[in-house]
Amino acid sequence: VDRKGFLHIRGRKKDSFKNSTGQFVSPSRIEDKLRVHPAINQVIIYGLGRPFNIALIVPDFDYLQSWANQHDIHWTAPEYMIHNPDIIHYFESLIDQTNKHLAQHERIGKLTLLHDDWTTENGMLTSTLKIKRDVIADAFKKLLAAIYRDAEG
Repeated sequence: VDRKGFLHIRGRKKDSFKNSTGQFVSPSRIEDKLRVHPAINQVIIYGLGRPFNIALIVPDFDYLQSWANQHDIHWTAPEYMIHNPDIIHYFESLIDQTNKHLAQHERIGKLTLLHDDWTTENGMLTSTLKIKRDVIADAFKKLLAAIYRDAEG
């Protein structure tokens, strides 16, 4: 809602969700802001009925390997690099920069890095390469629940 009281819808209605305070979030708009960065290959924002949003990110590992080499960070394999504190800090700084351009209820509170791409073969993308939000949320429901549980206590 703008200053004059007009409602502006951003993103696809079916992709929008309400957080725990009842505010609507358009995840595709946030994802588009993140996806422009070359370090991010795939991203999904999750926060349905929750107090904050989580970004699940699949890095662009070719870019990330080059970045790591430039910053004297020993490169091993993607499944190990997503746990590297320097890599995590780098992505947290990308999230912080993005959060500056988002409304309070849209901001990303936590992120997690994943090493496997979402593909049509693993059922996480449609044949037109759109993200299947429900499938991804279901595949990572234990991880998402653990992140929210850790944040609470």
